[in-house]
Amino acid sequence: MAPQDEDAGQGAHREVGSEGFEAKRVDLPRSGWHRGSGHRQGGFGRRPGAGAPGLTRLGVVVSGRGTNLAAILEACAAGGIPGEVVFVASNKPGCPALEIARQAKVPEVQAFPLTEYADLATRDAAMAAALKSAGVELVITAGYDRVLDEGLVSAFD
Repeated sequence: MAPQDEDAGQGAHREVGSEGFEAKRVDLPRSGWHRGSGHRQGGFGRRPGAGAPGLTRLGVVVSGRGTNLAAILEACAAGGIPGEVVFVASNKPGCPALEIARQAKVPEVQAFPLTEYADLATRDAAMAAALKSAGVELVITAGYDRVLDEGLVSAFD
C-alpha cells in the first residue's frame, strides 16, 4: 500500500514508485472541461458573459487536427481560461483545426498558406496584421508546425 499524504482526504495522495520517484496524483473535480470533450461530444458551449470586459482576446495559430484548439475552446467555454478565442489562423488551408474553429463559431478563421506570400516574413506579417486587426491580445501556438517570424512575435510583446 502506498504511503498516504496528509491531504489525502482532499483527493490527493502520494505514491512511491519502484525506483524511488515520488508522484503526486490530484483528483480534479468532475465539473468543467476535460480532455476529449468538445467537438467529439456535442460542441463548445458559450459561457455567460463571453465577450465581456475582462476576458483576454485570444488568437490561436494551428496546423493540424485541432485537438489542442479543441481543449483551449472548451477551457474558455468552461471558464478555466479567462479568455475568448476570437481568431484562428493556420498555414494550411485544409487542416481540420479550421473546421473545429468554424463549428465553435470563432469570429475570424483564416488560412495563410506560404504559397500566397513572397516569403515567411511577409506571410507572418500578414498574419500579425490580421490578428491585431481582430483585437487579439495574446497569441497561442496550438500544434503550429512552423517557427514564427520574429516580426509576428514582437507584434505581441
